[in-house]
Amino acid sequence: MMMMMMLMNIAMSIAMTHTIIIVMMRVMMMLMDTLIAMIMYTVCR
Repeated sequence: MMMMMMLMNIAMSIAMTHTIIIVMMRVMMMLMDTLIAMIMYTVCR
C-alpha cells in the first residue's frame, strides 16, 4: 500500500514537471513568433 502511494506521488510529480515543460515550450514558441513578426515588420517597413 505504501509503495503504491509513493509511486503515485512520483508519477504525479513527473506529470506536473512534464506539463510545466510543455507550457514553457509553448510560451517560448509564442515569444519567438512575436519576435520574428516584429523583426519582419521593422525590416519590411
